[in-house]
Amino acid sequence: MRHGETDWNRHALVQGHEDQSRLTPEGRAHVARVARSLIDEGVTLIVASDLHRAQESAEIVAHQLGRPVVTCPLLRERSFGVLEGGPRSALVTEMTGIAHDVVVDVDCAPDGGETLRALTARAEAFFALAASEWRTEHLLVVTHGGTIRALLSVANNRPLLGSRWGDVDNCSLWRANGPRDAAETPTS
Repeated sequence: MRHGETDWNRHALVQGHEDQSRLTPEGRAHVARVARSLIDEGVTLIVASDLHRAQESAEIVAHQLGRPVVTCPLLRERSFGVLEGGPRSALVTEMTGIAHDVVVDVDCAPDGGETLRALTARAEAFFALAASEWRTEHLLVVTHGGTIRALLSVANNRPLLGSRWGDVDNCSLWRANGPRDAAETPTS
């Protein structure tokens, strides 16, 4: 699940690893609605990015489901370095490696930022951690749009280069059972 809407989402600001954004009232309400829809899904553990927007979203879900939350920095959004806090319009192809919603370069990054190759490596590391630490759990992962795209790429055993980098809406749910077994479309 992607975190709820933040004030920075609303103002079209680059978030990345910057941790100053907060969920809007609408974002909190949307997370609560999605959480209620998960009551019968059998979630046993919530694993969330350590960034505030994901943590707050995870705590709302945890309250609804009565499940514990574990924090995992591997689930952070892609770092955008010097661009964080600035306008999303600054996310140009030369900085992101994405042109017209298609990944065209996995090795470029803004100054101080992270490449898509590094983001994918974190997704691979998360699946390895989940397989060793939470094998018997039915996880709900609360994370970020870029991380969801990387997790799906790894789960489908498909390289990011040339793949579609489409929208991942706030509070959208995506199903992945680990590498080579994931759904490409949101479940809600």
